[in-house]
Amino acid sequence: MLNKLIDRIGYYLGLWGLAHLFEGLRFRSHPLLTVFTYHRVVDHDKGKVGFLGYDWGLDYRLFSDHLDAIGRWYDVIDLPTFIDVLDGKKKLSRRSALITFDDADSEFLDFALPSLRERDFPAVVFVPTAYVNSDRRFWHLRVTNAVTKLNSDTLTRMKNKPGDVPEDIGELIARASIATYEKRRHFGRELCRLLDDRPQEVVDRTVEQLERHTGESYEIGVGCMTWEEMQPLIIKGIDFQSHTVNHRKLARLKADEIRDELIGSKQELEKRLGNSVTAICYPAGSFNDKVLEVAPGCGYSVGFTTQLGVPEYPLQGARRFAIPRLTINGETRLEVFSYVGKLPLKRLLRGRVS
Repeated sequence: MLNKLIDRIGYYLGLWGLAHLFEGLRFRSHPLLTVFTYHRVVDHDKGKVGFLGYDWGLDYRLFSDHLDAIGRWYDVIDLPTFIDVLDGKKKLSRRSALITFDDADSEFLDFALPSLRERDFPAVVFVPTAYVNSDRRFWHLRVTNAVTKLNSDTLTRMKNKPGDVPEDIGELIARASIATYEKRRHFGRELCRLLDDRPQEVVDRTVEQLERHTGESYEIGVGCMTWEEMQPLIIKGIDFQSHTVNHRKLARLKADEIRDELIGSKQELEKRLGNSVTAICYPAGSFNDKVLEVAPGCGYSVGFTTQLGVPEYPLQGARRFAIPRLTINGETRLEVFSYVGKLPLKRLLRGRVS
């Protein structure tokens, strides 16, 4: 609550603008470099999909406001320029931002792309290649789909025969209620939370058990863009880069499995779209020292995480494969203003951002 109050005070009193002014003067020889992260941009008038924040998405009208805020204080740059800055080959004359999207959501075409094109902003979209032109769906959306379809009869059957699921999830099912939307949503969110740290085979088995009760038909309508939809966007400033093949948590994989995920996605993207793939974004932000060792040998120049922060530059070695970003969840119009306001303020007070 205190943070939100500070956000409102800073925004409505114009304090963020003053922070930008003084930070820009003090650090004019080394402007901020920032990476913003989005997942879904949607039309909330048509309802929200999913029980997790990044599944609900950011309403396209708020997204437009966000882009105006970013454009006011930053130069929006493309990925090759970003890499040149890290390499020390290019100097920034003003604060600069790279805009990224995880998961290549199909609604990008209708709700994110028009706002980007209106402002001539480039963007990077990270693609999980096995989900393209496929019926595959992310496991957390399959949970949402199944829980949304639950009725009192199927929930009772599931309580009586939950199947081969972990003990804590069996206990959650036993006490679950779908009497109201909030209770249904709580059940879905808790299922996702409990599954998030489990091995993939446990996740798959549990979701399959859930779908046996509700049916496997997928009705909530969220998938990836197709190859045919992506191809024309390249000349419009959209750069498609790797989000691995199967969207698995890389920190849980062996070195050869990590290599297969990184090389396979890079090769597929370059074959299908003809663009150069130089960036990897780790699914769910999952990486470790093993990933940092493998990634450079797979033909990548940079790796992006979900850690909050801004990248230093120039940047060499393993740190190039652990680049932090600022994730936008889409809660309020003030969210992005908070980020772009607090970053220069923190730098003024500390001499650094993170």
